[in-house]
Amino acid sequence: MICNPKILTPDQTLEDAAGAFIDGVNCAPVMNEQGEVLGILTLVDLVRALLAGHKNDSPVSEVMEKNVPVICEEENFEDVVCDQGVERYVVKDTKGRFTGILSRLELIKRVYESLETTRNELSVVLEAVHNAIVAIDLEERITLYNRAAEKIIGIKAAQAIGRKIDDIIPNSLLPQVLKSRCSQFGQRMVLNNIELVCNRSPIYHQGNLIGAVSVFQDVSELSSVTNELFLTRKLNDELKGIIESSYDGIIVFTPQGEILRANSRSRTILDLPGELTEGTTVEQLPAEQKKCIKDILDKAVGQCQTLSASYKIRDRDVAITANPQLDVNNKVFQVILNIRDMTELNQLKQEVEKTRDETIRYSAELQELRAKQMEINNIIARSGKMKSTITLALRVGQRDSTVLISGESGVGKEVIAKLIQRVSPRARQPFVQINCGAIPENLLESELFGYEPGAFTGARKQGKIGLLETANGGTVFLDEVGELPMNLQVKLLRAIQERTIYRVGGVKPIDLDIRIIAATNRDLEEMVQKNLFREDLYYRLNVIHIRVPPLRERREDIIPLATYFLQRFNNKYGFGWRISPEVYTLLESYNWPGNIRELENVVERAVIMSDGELITKHHLPPQIANFHDNEQVLLGHRSMLPLKEAVQMLEKELVCKALAEFKSTRKAARALGVTHTTVQRKIRQYNLPDQIFEN
Repeated sequence: MICNPKILTPDQTLEDAAGAFIDGVNCAPVMNEQGEVLGILTLVDLVRALLAGHKNDSPVSEVMEKNVPVICEEENFEDVVCDQGVERYVVKDTKGRFTGILSRLELIKRVYESLETTRNELSVVLEAVHNAIVAIDLEERITLYNRAAEKIIGIKAAQAIGRKIDDIIPNSLLPQVLKSRCSQFGQRMVLNNIELVCNRSPIYHQGNLIGAVSVFQDVSELSSVTNELFLTRKLNDELKGIIESSYDGIIVFTPQGEILRANSRSRTILDLPGELTEGTTVEQLPAEQKKCIKDILDKAVGQCQTLSASYKIRDRDVAITANPQLDVNNKVFQVILNIRDMTELNQLKQEVEKTRDETIRYSAELQELRAKQMEINNIIARSGKMKSTITLALRVGQRDSTVLISGESGVGKEVIAKLIQRVSPRARQPFVQINCGAIPENLLESELFGYEPGAFTGARKQGKIGLLETANGGTVFLDEVGELPMNLQVKLLRAIQERTIYRVGGVKPIDLDIRIIAATNRDLEEMVQKNLFREDLYYRLNVIHIRVPPLRERREDIIPLATYFLQRFNNKYGFGWRISPEVYTLLESYNWPGNIRELENVVERAVIMSDGELITKHHLPPQIANFHDNEQVLLGHRSMLPLKEAVQMLEKELVCKALAEFKSTRKAARALGVTHTTVQRKIRQYNLPDQIFEN
């Protein structure tokens, strides 16, 4: 309402009212000396009176609006006003005293302001969501296109808004939704080599169709999660096998004395009549066994330290070691009991060395299996440099040091980070990946550190936990760490040094137990010299430095990688294509500025473009197909070489060209002027791809 309006008395003239209206007022209440509202004079009433012939000295009581509706300021607006066709109300308090005027014009202004605020908030929300959102109108033109859509589709909103949807996303299927008026949920599609799940729905307004909207969700990480689940199950089965094969009895208890795991050997040593199943408690054991186990279990939980004791159980000397396991808050969450029959100690001494060697070998084999599993999923390494990088990553993964991974874009820094995490003691703890260059700067602090309720405008009422806090007990992967703003570099440095953080708007410290792995494709040392990156943070992150070599420095990996991608895309598209030796030679000679990501895209393009079973140089991009003249030896991209190495390169190239041209080892031998066995020996010597040639 309008508070403290201009007030007129009944005997004031129209001229007096005009003077009040000059100050920008368009209405004024008319009140008597007792403070009673007699009516309201509006600017329209004044003009009408003057046009009707009233003089300037006419009293306002002659032309004012009488019987103006009155409402109490405590009444609900929607119940009293919204459905009424009244322009103005006189507002009084609960004691009947005049407090203001409610004007429909003022109401419209306030509603408009509220609408603008809501519209701005909705725009911020749409831009902040992780999923891409695209909407079209009835003419199939794009009307909504958020920041996540820009990232996935690769086209800016300014270039997409107003254009036909098929020009931007040919396989969006939104026009079909307009025609069918039916929603589609959980539809899979591939866009820019990104696997997406899409939900599409028509948009209605007051029962009329006005457009359609599609929400895209990136599920490319789903395969990684599936592999992680498979590995977790495998490790769980391995743990069960190890516990069951142990010569000692092993029982895992909760602090309250409930059994979580137990092997069959523990039942034999303790001479129990039945199996020790999950959920059995100490109280359910026979009296003699109950007394011994409860004694050492209570002491281990109370003292929070490993204890050993000897007991006499059924004429057997039994040694029991209780090892309590502590959580991040230093509270016992489980106790592992190792139970050994000391009467068999002499026999066990003879087998100690053998068991120790087997344990070391098993640990090494388990580590090798993990590394092989990673190679199957993500890593193909034949070159010495890449093998050294993986070996270093496996060694570093066993410790809890901070690691800085550097390398060009597309070399596989994220894969190395996940390898380190998988073989680390924190493998079963959270692995939180943060792309410092993908989160908007104004949201980065609240995303990293979280915020308290009401910390800023638009914050959740219940607050939000930060990504660093989410990873507590596990590993944080800071990808593109060189993109961090300077103000956040200070806070990150403090978090690493003090192992505590504060939420935005908070005063309570939060303890952190995390391992940090950082990655960048930028030269941080050069950035430090240019004052673009803090020197103290650089040295905090650069405890152990792993450089992932670019593809041009590991050319031995090009052919295995290309073969791997060929098999993957053949399976994906249902083809059985092969790569010609000439193409392998071209791929191996190219410099690959885009590294593995570029190689993957080139192989997929060749698979799609090929119209036959054999992929030739005509299916490659021009910059690769024309990388060197067909009449020249492939030496232009290299510096001076030893003569023997240069001769081998020329020999390898000539054999590849002959095989590609004649499709037969015998015909190739005749063209080269050598014997058939010589060509076969050269194929084995240079490890050429296993193609099928006629003899």
